[in-house]
Amino acid sequence: MHQRFVGCSLAAALVSALSAAGSVPVDDTFAQRTVLSPGVMSVDDMLMGTPYPDTVLGVYDLFGGVYKIDDDGSPVGDGRASGLFQVALNGGTDINLGVTAYPDYDLIGDHDVSGAYVLHIAVYDFFGDLIDTIEQPGELSPGIVNSYSFSDFNWFQGNYDAWIDNTVAVNDVDFFEFTGLIPGTAYVAEVTGPEYLDTYMGLFDGVGNLLATDDDGGQLAFSRLLGTADAGGSLVYAVTGYGDLDFQGGHESVGAYTLGLKVAGDLDGDGFVGIADLNLVLGHWNQAVSPGDLTGDPSGDGFVGIADLNFVLGYWNAGTPPGDGASGVPESGTLCVLTGAVLCALRRRGF
Repeated sequence: MHQRFVGCSLAAALVSALSAAGSVPVDDTFAQRTVLSPGVMSVDDMLMGTPYPDTVLGVYDLFGGVYKIDDDGSPVGDGRASGLFQVALNGGTDINLGVTAYPDYDLIGDHDVSGAYVLHIAVYDFFGDLIDTIEQPGELSPGIVNSYSFSDFNWFQGNYDAWIDNTVAVNDVDFFEFTGLIPGTAYVAEVTGPEYLDTYMGLFDGVGNLLATDDDGGQLAFSRLLGTADAGGSLVYAVTGYGDLDFQGGHESVGAYTLGLKVAGDLDGDGFVGIADLNLVLGHWNQAVSPGDLTGDPSGDGFVGIADLNFVLGYWNAGTPPGDGASGVPESGTLCVLTGAVLCALRRRGF
């Protein structure tokens, strides 16, 4: 099946482009972030991504036959976009193109690909000087070939280049603000979900400036970031898919996930860094764990050792003590004594 788009001039093409561009969805931004209620330390959401289409670009002759074809020749896109260059105008004034998807080299709709793209055209006169440009957004659907026709007498005896950008889909990025946190306290935010999901995460300040990013600092291909609550007790994170380095939503990741937040060094999840967390480190001492497995490995280096001991002690007494807080937990001034005692005990045990 063919869908045909007809244009007679640059102006007409631009009007069509602007109309089509209005249908492209705009996903979450910092300004649209979800503000979580105080005490909420975990949120479930889903990343929605649209695969970038593997396009095929063809040129029709005056009788509708396909006489020139390209698969991956575009200078832009992800390497699977198409491009054709120095193509003669049909009848000296006409451009007739078809956009489909791999492996539909006959332009008959034999594909099952979906996705957005932009078709770019540059027209040159007889002397090789650029005289016109066209940008035409499009959308591929399974079984569909999009056909384009443009004509202008000012192009007479010229030629043109046509290429596709297949990385124009705006997908999904999710911004969250955690509130009611302890100002000045460090927290760890971590994404978990299905093993096939590859996330990317950013930490933002209160006005939307990007402070830090992480790709695979958590388990598997999930993200993990350390942040310090601001004076208002807030932290803002964005979760997107791998490749979306500017947090605009350009990725192909699809899947449900959980973003959890806890006090840095709090391994047992009680909201406080103390003896229970230290015992978790000592209980797994000298053990190798999966990268990002934080059971006794808060440093996330895949091995329980001095780095993890220092991590817990570095955030000692952080958070809110459980109960009345009077459970024999040492104050920060005793950490040097505690550290020495722990290391002596480990040496006596042969570690």
